Amino acid sequence: MAERVRVMHHGKVVPIPNQAPMVIEVGVRGVPGPKGDSLTFDDLTAEQKAELKGEKGDPGDVANVIAIDTSAIDNLF
Repeated sequence: MAERVRVMHHGKVVPIPNQAPMVIEVGVRGVPGPKGDSLTFDDLTAEQKAELKGEKGDPGDVANVIAIDTSAIDNLF
């Protein structure tokens, strides 16, 4: 039995079955650009912010919250 081929896809190894047709395009990797600033909510336009908000969902179940004293186990770790 022939060994399965493995390819890198977005930094992850992905196994490809033998029977799968395969086309591999090989190119020259360019020089990475400068590291940009992280995207923040303030960077979004009003339209983009509106797209993030969906319809109001059903209310969730009520949580039963119990207060416990963990001071006795704080020093175990």
